[in-house]
Amino acid sequence: MEWDENTQQLKPIALLRVQQLPHLPIRYVPVIFITQKAVAKLKPVDAPKLAENIARLLAQISAQHSLNPHEVQLDCDWTNGTRAVYFSLLSALKKTAFFKDKTLSCTIRLHQVKYAMKSGIPPVDRGLIMCYNVGNLKQPGAHNSILDASLTKDYLKNLGSYPLPVDVALPLYSWCLHFHEGRLVGILRDVAPDAVTQNPLFAQRKDNVYACRRDTLWQGYSFRTGDEVRVENPALQNLLEVARFTANAVRNDSLNLLFFHVDSLTLAKYSTHDLEAIYNAYH
Repeated sequence: MEWDENTQQLKPIALLRVQQLPHLPIRYVPVIFITQKAVAKLKPVDAPKLAENIARLLAQISAQHSLNPHEVQLDCDWTNGTRAVYFSLLSALKKTAFFKDKTLSCTIRLHQVKYAMKSGIPPVDRGLIMCYNVGNLKQPGAHNSILDASLTKDYLKNLGSYPLPVDVALPLYSWCLHFHEGRLVGILRDVAPDAVTQNPLFAQRKDNVYACRRDTLWQGYSFRTGDEVRVENPALQNLLEVARFTANAVRNDSLNLLFFHVDSLTLAKYSTHDLEAIYNAYH
């Protein structure tokens, strides 16, 4: 959901539209993403009305697809300044008729676990710990901002005492980051890591950093000589390390493991054995 300047209200900008869902024994968990800008514009007095609007929309979509979700999740990176209004929204959602006998969960960033006293505990039934994007994306050099096992474990050292049942999300995605003179230009959308690492246009400078050999236009992106591309993949050994750590730290009786994100291109980078090894760390 995003903030609409014209109506001065939150509005949905990307609704689920599916022609036909597969007839498979799959449990669907609708997820509502609310941008930081949107929640910053929201006032506590607006929370009950917004909650009713969200519940009504969920009911409509569920009816259209003959679904009765057992859980609904909100995804919002709240801050100290937006915590009160966001938590008010979560509390209001729990009171709507749609959420009777349903689980309300929300995403929780790593810093919100490490600094739980400061960040607050969201008034939900369950949390999803997002074990990725832990590093500094904009910082140049040979590091991995998607997944750093040591840094992730440091953020989660108090996970065992977190006062909510939690699930865990691990990253499978990768990306390539373009830097010019030490400044992040942007993410190279739809450019696979192999397209860089196996391309003679780029020379490996250090670990996962590759330098462009000449001024050029490549894949729709403009490069200058010396521009760097950092290729980031979550290494299997790091995924296993974080999986084993969180498996030992989580205290609830059951745990759902999520991979972000799952599509044919992403899954092609991992063998069935790799994914089973990560999954088995929780058993």
